[in-house]
Amino acid sequence: MSKRCGSFPTLKEIAEETGYSMMTVSRALNHPELVQETTRDTILSAARERKYYPNSVARALSSGKTSIIYVYIPQDYAATNPFFMQIVAGLGETLGEYSYSMLIKRSWYEGEVCDGIVLMGLRENDILKAQNLAESKNVIVFGHVDKIDSIDVNNFEGMRLLTSHVLKRGRKHPMLLSIDEKRPFVHDRECGFLSELPLGAEKDIYRCANEVETAYNFMVKTFGNNPLPYDAICCASDDMALGVIRYCRDQGLRVPEDISIGGFDGLGKEQLSLPNITTIHQPIYEIGKALAKRLVTQITSTTHLVPTCEFVAPKIKKGGTT
Repeated sequence: MSKRCGSFPTLKEIAEETGYSMMTVSRALNHPELVQETTRDTILSAARERKYYPNSVARALSSGKTSIIYVYIPQDYAATNPFFMQIVAGLGETLGEYSYSMLIKRSWYEGEVCDGIVLMGLRENDILKAQNLAESKNVIVFGHVDKIDSIDVNNFEGMRLLTSHVLKRGRKHPMLLSIDEKRPFVHDRECGFLSELPLGAEKDIYRCANEVETAYNFMVKTFGNNPLPYDAICCASDDMALGVIRYCRDQGLRVPEDISIGGFDGLGKEQLSLPNITTIHQPIYEIGKALAKRLVTQITSTTHLVPTCEFVAPKIKKGGTT
């Protein structure tokens, strides 16, 4: 058998070397469980010795599978955001176990060749597009969307826990600093806050962009040097809580002696404050792994799977700010 200098062996050459047909060699490499042990061992041994690697492009053309997962991350989220870094890490670990790779995009899906799609950070006006996409593609959402497989943090329960916590600490007049975005998780957190307020209590919700500096400037502009009419501030993110803590200290308020401040995320930024911020921890890395596993199940299933939505319970991580 001739060997081509400086090139990788082909399937035909492995077949010639072992004496088996190309069909048997292909089956042993791609579905070894279907081949007799002695045959399989002979073929795999020859492939290892010759450093044979299956042609993924050819395999994709013949099978209709690409082993590529399209991952959509909206442009208005920084790629360095710990939230997305952790979820992508979780996705990547589990997808790798099933030999899938990721195509991470900041733009909406436009027909790219892939086996499945992960969507996250959806706005309200993205919901219908996602539902239409799921009619023809394997789709899973980090969030919750009717008629699509979804996994989400129980944002309602998380903010309810935080609000309950500050009220049990004796606070009487809490406010919520929420995120000024039309996304389902924002609405859920606001509803969680409202659910714990006593009857007749003021439903004080303020909104600004989800940034440390923006939250600080919002507090300065809204309340200035006037006495704060609140004794607790629940923040929809740890970034916002950092900005609020800075404002309160500039005003001479002691945290937590004079005012309680809580955040939401628990992805590391709660440790940037001394004392550490009391926050709601989201198990984002674990959710990334669960999203990947559920999507692979969709892709490999031979029957239609009814879409489900799973809510993962967050936990309160008590720091020293409440």
